[in-house]
Amino acid sequence: MSAYVERYLFEQDLEAEQTWWLVAWCHSRGASELTINLLGLQGHDERFCDHFRDAMAEFRIADAPREHMVTYLGDAPVRPAPLWRLTPESIARLREFLPDGLFTYPAGEWTTGCLENPTFYRAGHIMLGIVSHEYEGVLKLLPNEQPAIDALGIKTRDEPQWI
Repeated sequence: MSAYVERYLFEQDLEAEQTWWLVAWCHSRGASELTINLLGLQGHDERFCDHFRDAMAEFRIADAPREHMVTYLGDAPVRPAPLWRLTPESIARLREFLPDGLFTYPAGEWTTGCLENPTFYRAGHIMLGIVSHEYEGVLKLLPNEQPAIDALGIKTRDEPQWI
């Protein structure tokens, strides 16, 4: 991944719609998979997560080892991830669950399940990843891709704050 340039995204710098432009751009540049964390509280149903699984079922592909945006103590940075195919149709469905863009947090209600940390992969590597609770993300670009991001009006920064 050393051939990639890491640029950082902050919720405060982007309109919700710009996050969807960015996902579409990533798809056009080879992003083909997505993952998202599905969370629930012990003792509560997860109907929001179940609704997400049902809505995205036709795009579900096999779990595979992928780098994750958040790693807890004891977790390997690369571990199995639930994956869905990234297509215009799956992007449209994902938008239904993240009404305020990729930085929506929490997406859902804690008592019925939540979604967080949408991550998009190109050739099995993170291309675009969000850490929802930090309202921050990373975009991993080829050196010649930055002008296209600038043309979309997507503000990126050189350094992260929390991720």
